[in-house]
Amino acid sequence: MKPQISKMPSSSSYSKQEALMLDFIFLSQEKLATTFTEYFKENYGWTVAQTRAMCYLKLEGSLPMSQLADKVNSSRQHMTYLMDSLVEKGMAVRSSDPNNRRNVIVEGTEQGLRLLDTGERRFISHLLHCVYNTKNEDPQELMEAIKKVCTFLNGFDISVKSIPEIER
Repeated sequence: MKPQISKMPSSSSYSKQEALMLDFIFLSQEKLATTFTEYFKENYGWTVAQTRAMCYLKLEGSLPMSQLADKVNSSRQHMTYLMDSLVEKGMAVRSSDPNNRRNVIVEGTEQGLRLLDTGERRFISHLLHCVYNTKNEDPQELMEAIKKVCTFLNGFDISVKSIPEIER
């Protein structure tokens, strides 16, 4: 199922820069993140939470289950269920933390990380195909723009708590 992108309502209350930022946020989520997780659901039967958990396990190596729950925005109880499903599929393993036996450490298995890597490579290959076969843009300019956005996002640090509340 393809994500449906609804056009943001045009409003004179948004500047061009604000409207561009809103489009960027929504389109990035819908066109990239949603399609990425749908790809893993369609091809591997992974849920959004399973896909996110596997991505963090790839990036971090191993994590205490409580930290992984925070990263995937899951309750501790749901994380137990989520890890049960990944362990059952052979995608992840649990072990006791030798320094604190109350902690459970989780990590991706070779099989799980290999599947994730294969899926990521196929997804990226498809994105590159789209970039280099676009009719309306110069592929090199698009790749340079992507590089600039990645550089910006890597240094981007905003706390939700620092965003002022709207006056009502």
